[in-house]
Amino acid sequence: MMDMMMELISLLMNMFAMLDMWLILSLLFGCDMRVTPRNLAIASGIFLLVDITSLYIFNQNEMIVTAIIFAYNVVVTLILTNKNRIKALLLEIPALLVYMQFATFLKLIDRITGLSKYVILIGEDEYTPLYLVADTVLFVVLILLSKTKVAKAKSIQLTIGEGVVLTIFCFFSPLIVGGFEWFEGTEHDVVYKLTWICFMIILNVAVVYAIVHRKMAAYYRQLSENYKKEFEAEYSFFRDYKEQQEDTVKFRHDWKNHMLLLQEMLEKGEYEKTESYFKELTAGTPKSVYKIATGNELVDMILSTKMEVLEENEITLQCKGALSEFNFMNYADGCILLSNLIDNAVEANVKVKGTHYILLAAKKTERLFYLEIRNPMEGSLQQEAGRILTTKTAKESHGIGLQNVYDIIKKYNGEYDIMTQNREYAIQMVFTV
Repeated sequence: MMDMMMELISLLMNMFAMLDMWLILSLLFGCDMRVTPRNLAIASGIFLLVDITSLYIFNQNEMIVTAIIFAYNVVVTLILTNKNRIKALLLEIPALLVYMQFATFLKLIDRITGLSKYVILIGEDEYTPLYLVADTVLFVVLILLSKTKVAKAKSIQLTIGEGVVLTIFCFFSPLIVGGFEWFEGTEHDVVYKLTWICFMIILNVAVVYAIVHRKMAAYYRQLSENYKKEFEAEYSFFRDYKEQQEDTVKFRHDWKNHMLLLQEMLEKGEYEKTESYFKELTAGTPKSVYKIATGNELVDMILSTKMEVLEENEITLQCKGALSEFNFMNYADGCILLSNLIDNAVEANVKVKGTHYILLAAKKTERLFYLEIRNPMEGSLQQEAGRILTTKTAKESHGIGLQNVYDIIKKYNGEYDIMTQNREYAIQMVFTV
């Protein structure tokens, strides 16, 4: 019974070790992986089945069992990774070094606390009590880390230089233990050991903090750039709107005189002169700032700024329903929400061969406001936890707009659903108003 218990603990340790590797790849190294709770649970269950089966069949050949587990890890990593799968496999090497650095740190704690004296035998391997729970503790830490703001910046990848520095740091981790052992037997070795372990704690925390801080700084820098672009688009619109309003005011000021002159020309029978003057007059007439009218000033402003690109790409815009009731968001949030969704719809249309269109529809009830955007699409969409993942190559510099959309929907206590059917994409949003 005890042997079976130890074997089960060993299996769970291997399972959590593999989960830790996938989370390290996703959170620290910025690999685009679908590490959702559901996917991790499925991968863990299958891993236990594969591990138990391989141990049962190849019980006497540890090398074959290790090879099977390694192959399983490679397959699952490829399945969970959305893009750059080969790169993700290569990054498993520095990720393993980071994992081993954590193990080295635990070994130091074992030595300084005296837990290394207590050994538990599992098969032919010896473990200290701290080692038995180490993988589980690391898994919990990584999960908690994924629930913080760090998760927003997980798509930020380390630069080559940062990866090299981290790899070198991990390669020299055995020297940490060597330095600890060097103090043994010396005078005041306890003081030296405590000093050394404090130094290593500070060093490890500093490395992790540097990685997290750099990723968060890059994320907020990109977020700021995105908001800057949205502000510039809004500012450009209001500037053009003001200029056109000034032209309209000037034109209306002289409108009465123009009409009187045209009337006099017609009364004198100067028809050709009247026609020429009328053409000259209308050529200088300012065009309406809005090319469409939904009844909502914000929606009209945003759509008017997109009309040029819609016309260039021969995209038909259809507006239906109660868009005039889209008045519960402030201008900044409404601009970000609609601008990003329309921009994404335009990008999807450009990739499609055939009819190009964008349907913007709304419905209002007593307490709910429904908003829907539809457009054609090619291929398939990649989603994680119900969210669309950017398909652009430079993921670290894209996808912020989509994140802004999700944040605004959440801010206004909204829900959304994304559907793809018959080569058509649709995002449906509902807000309590």
